[in-house]
Amino acid sequence: GTLPWQGIKANTKQEKYHKIMEKKMSTPVEVLCKGYPSEFATYLHYCRSLRFEDRPDYAYLKRLFRDLYIKEGYDDSDREFDWTVKLSSRSLGPPSSRAQHVLLSQDTRTRGKRETDRPVAARSGDRERGIHFSNGNVGNPSMATNPGGLS
Repeated sequence: GTLPWQGIKANTKQEKYHKIMEKKMSTPVEVLCKGYPSEFATYLHYCRSLRFEDRPDYAYLKRLFRDLYIKEGYDDSDREFDWTVKLSSRSLGPPSSRAQHVLLSQDTRTRGKRETDRPVAARSGDRERGIHFSNGNVGNPSMATNPGGLS
């Protein structure tokens, strides 16, 4: 899909960011969530109602989407999600925990960046060791213990 603020043009970056901000603030939640379950609009209304110093009710928000997940009939027994890293059979062996999968992915630090904008973390030999991410990148085994990849 597309978002109403995609493709906005301006003469300077500052002007562009200002126009994007104005568009985001003026776009009704119902427009953003058209065609999606009502829980998404509920979530955005809730978030927009928070003041800076408010602490979100994370249990409520988690329950909101957990109930939707169940209502839609999704099965999470396999515990595989879009962001789950898939290791090849030649990798380091079975992961010691699900957390290792998440640590290897680095998705939280690179989300929103184009693939070509991401820093290269792979070193020579990683491909041969079989550490492959589901997005096609090759990973560094030290990333599980050294997420920044710095020695």
